[in-house]
Amino acid sequence: MTIVTPPPTPGDSVGPYVLGELLGVGGMATVYRGVDQSNNVAAVKILHPGKAQTDEVKRFEREFLALRDLRHPSVVQVYEAGVAGEYPWIAMEYVDGSDLGSLVDRWTANPPPDRFAQAERILRGLCEGLQLIHSKGLIHRDLKPSNVLVTASGEAKLTDFGVVKAPGAFTTQLTVAGKLVGTVAFMSPEQITGDPVTPASDLYSLGAVLYVLLTLRRPIEADNVAGYLARHITETPRLPSEIDANVPPHLERVCMSLLKKEPAQRPTGAAEVLAMLDGTADAPFRTIHGRESEVDWLMSRLDAIERGAGGIALVTGEVGSGRTALLDSFVRTAQGRTVALAAASGARTELVGQLSRQLPSQAAGSATWLGLATAASLQPTLLVVDDLDQMSADAVEGMTQLLRQQVAIEGSPILLVGSVRSLEGPMAPIFNGVATGLTPEVLTLSGLERNAVIALVRELGVSGAFGAALGRRLTIDLGGVPGAVVEQVNALVQSGWLIPTHDGGLRAGCTMEALRNDPLPLPERLRKQEADRINRLSPSARHLFDVMVVLDLEATLELVGEIAAIESSTITRSLHELTQLGLIQERSEGVHQIVSLRGDRNRDVAYQLIAKDKRTQLHRSVAAALRRRSRRRSGTFAEVIASHLLSGGQVGEAFPMLLVAAETTLRAGRNRQTIKLLEKAERARTTASADLDQETERRYDQRMHALWGSVRSRLGNHRESMDSWQQSLEMARLRSDMEAVARAQAGVGLARAAMGDVVEASSGLEQALGRLPQGDPMWARAAEALARARLSRLDVDGASRLWTELLELGREMGEGSVHARAMAGLGLIALVRGRLGEGQDMLENAAFRMREQSSPLVLPEILLRLAELAHAQGQLETAREKALEAESIARDLARLPVCVAALGMVSRCLLDIGVPHEARLIAHDSATLARTLGPVESIMAVGCVLPSARVFLELGALDDAAAILPATPPGQGDGTLGIDDPIGGLLAVKSRIVQQRNPTVAVALARGVLDRDGAPLLWSRGRHLLDAARTLVDAGDARAEEAVHTIASTFDSSPFRLISMEAGLLAGRIGANPQLEVDAKQIIDRLDHDLGSPEGFRSRWFNK
Repeated sequence: MTIVTPPPTPGDSVGPYVLGELLGVGGMATVYRGVDQSNNVAAVKILHPGKAQTDEVKRFEREFLALRDLRHPSVVQVYEAGVAGEYPWIAMEYVDGSDLGSLVDRWTANPPPDRFAQAERILRGLCEGLQLIHSKGLIHRDLKPSNVLVTASGEAKLTDFGVVKAPGAFTTQLTVAGKLVGTVAFMSPEQITGDPVTPASDLYSLGAVLYVLLTLRRPIEADNVAGYLARHITETPRLPSEIDANVPPHLERVCMSLLKKEPAQRPTGAAEVLAMLDGTADAPFRTIHGRESEVDWLMSRLDAIERGAGGIALVTGEVGSGRTALLDSFVRTAQGRTVALAAASGARTELVGQLSRQLPSQAAGSATWLGLATAASLQPTLLVVDDLDQMSADAVEGMTQLLRQQVAIEGSPILLVGSVRSLEGPMAPIFNGVATGLTPEVLTLSGLERNAVIALVRELGVSGAFGAALGRRLTIDLGGVPGAVVEQVNALVQSGWLIPTHDGGLRAGCTMEALRNDPLPLPERLRKQEADRINRLSPSARHLFDVMVVLDLEATLELVGEIAAIESSTITRSLHELTQLGLIQERSEGVHQIVSLRGDRNRDVAYQLIAKDKRTQLHRSVAAALRRRSRRRSGTFAEVIASHLLSGGQVGEAFPMLLVAAETTLRAGRNRQTIKLLEKAERARTTASADLDQETERRYDQRMHALWGSVRSRLGNHRESMDSWQQSLEMARLRSDMEAVARAQAGVGLARAAMGDVVEASSGLEQALGRLPQGDPMWARAAEALARARLSRLDVDGASRLWTELLELGREMGEGSVHARAMAGLGLIALVRGRLGEGQDMLENAAFRMREQSSPLVLPEILLRLAELAHAQGQLETAREKALEAESIARDLARLPVCVAALGMVSRCLLDIGVPHEARLIAHDSATLARTLGPVESIMAVGCVLPSARVFLELGALDDAAAILPATPPGQGDGTLGIDDPIGGLLAVKSRIVQQRNPTVAVALARGVLDRDGAPLLWSRGRHLLDAARTLVDAGDARAEEAVHTIASTFDSSPFRLISMEAGLLAGRIGANPQLEVDAKQIIDRLDHDLGSPEGFRSRWFNK
């Protein structure tokens, strides 16, 4: 029809209703609040002018007809329908609330503490609504957050049934008038492929909606419709608890079961979902993870018999590989197909009876192999037999005859699917095809992938980050064998590593560090099995094995023989015995024979079987042998030797060796291990001091305090580092060791510089540099710290001279790491002087050299600088990648303050790309980590937390922003500004935080930022000015236009597109310079194109 009259608007009458306020606008219709003469309120939905065509009208009619007879609290009720002029309309229940999509947006901005309880309540309501519509033979087909209304009291109601499908109503299931029906982000795979749509399709969409409620993001993300269509078919979403560790395990299990790609693998209906929530659903089938491709393989064999081809398919794998669970899953998936299906266990008696009773009764006949063969030959038949290799002799003969006669000779479409432990043994004639004339297809189960193991661990009740870490470890330790994973989790419960909770879950009973590094308790069955095997060894083999268990190293046979003190012929015999039993393994390396234990998990059992006195003696023998062999390389084996000395009770001898080991691990950047060794050294010192003279004791104490100072500095604990270096300095002065005094002075200076006390730090560092030889490793560190101190006080020339000197020193001495760090410093100098291209190239070059030399100590800071530079230039993905790399390396080095800053930058990139929910999560991670580091007391610490504070500001989370910032700025009595001017940034951010509560203070802070000299690094200065300008613009202050003009003129023609863009948008808000706003929108268009047009980018910036 042709529309010639305008559509109804507020104030017009539509049927008995007078239209009021606009409630919403969709792709097909507009919804108004309507009131009739009795003051009854309804939501009146009116078809758009451009939609009043035949197909759309039919769709509109379908919605009315679908809802007319539905009466349920979880389904929006329809009152009446009609046509106003030429516009079809429907009057339906008015819901005082909002759609679920809007609710999720509010949760993203400010997650409520009971979010998961609310999510479960919404899920239950949707399930009850789906139960009703499915019972009427209807399918919603367009379940998504915008089609769910949530009342003010939190009740969920299904709405928008415009694409509802009734059986036989119409045949087109994917398209209407050539357009996709249903939002692709929530569509089931079968809707996408055009396969039959069933109630299971609504369940998949329900799972996608639940995923959003649990994670605040979609299960599948893509940049366009084609991406969604492809990924819904092929990709398995990440586990919700990987995104938010607080997701309740039972909701995660429900969610992932709903998102199964194969409809038959989803719950059978909404009632089963409710039963799962109540804990009353049958759950054995649920525990199968990571076997989707294997199920698909079996289903393809099922497709073949439906086409008339029979055969044999065998599933094999080691004990615990999940053969039975896979067959259970296959049987469930195969139900409802056009084949006769019978499943049984070969380990039970009466196999023929088990199978016959499940075939159609009219054909099954008596429970004999002949009767079974007759029944199976009448139609395509699937026989599934678990433990096929455990059939009785009679069953083997009957099955062989059935397969040979009915399948191989007569060609009946009968498929035998069986699980077997091995293809060898008495069943080999069937397995190799000799007895049946059929060549079986074989599927060998390997271990599960990491994500599947994590899912299995979560299924067993271990949730959150602990469950993820446990899953990752078991993937490595157990090869992902699911049965072994289940057995190991039970062993962890029995050993107290996991503790049952009242809700049926399991919580951590040990630290995360212990989980990652300590030997896991062996399951009792395996422990007894291993003990029996060891106790059966001959005496000589047992002694050799005990030596290797205590040594616990891959070693030459000569070393093992030296420790064992037995003849070579006895060693040869014993070695053969141990190898044959699989207890050890050997290999050749040049002229040496190398031996080691086979598998680490059994060592604990073997170690406990060694008598205590013998263990002590063996540890001493191992320590002595290793010391003899490593006199010239004491640091190489120091950690191992110290461990054996401690276990052998030789604590006094272990003390100096622990210090050597700590020095070795510190040089290697293994900070956490250095701390462990120093803690052991402190405990050993008390015992050792009784045997040490005063000079030796002072020398060792001075070394130990210096080591503590170094490692604490690397970890960012600068105050504790300074205290340790002060103690080392006192010991060095008592010993009159002037070189050690100079090193300690350098250490104190390094700590002071890191704490922001630049004047005192510079004085101490200059003294140390005057006393230390240039070849001393501490000289380079002190020179670098002094250069940074000078730069922070904007003594650019002084810093440049020092870094140039360091560059030459590194080149002359062949010290690549020194050379690379000096190059990075000179890169910063170039950036401060405005030579951006040169500075960026030098930083990239320095980062490359550090990666190449495995010298990562300052690499995170360099990567973070490059991320900041890329971000300001609008290279958001590059910035995010570099910040992620910086965070990863910093975390490995335990450089937690740098982690805080890097996470903040990652969060900022995600926000600016247009992914606010992910940005919030990462910002919270940064803030949480920052809180563990204690109060923000230094200028450097302020710089680390500013990026996350800005993200919280942009998201409207003012309290979160304020919580991670210091109440007052750290002191700047020495005039230190820093090349980023963190104090200026702090004042600018605080002006935005206090603006609503105290606009006068906010304006004063913002004006103060304008009046500062500003950060030497241009992009930092621009970021501070933008924050101050926003405050002034929002306050309507007279200096707002000045602030915007300052930014615009400073960054005109600069490469920092993001800052120019933000300044242009601010200019548009106050009408200061229309051209700036036009330029800003052009930048948005270019950045949008560069990023591949991500979904949220344009809305992020055009809504500012």
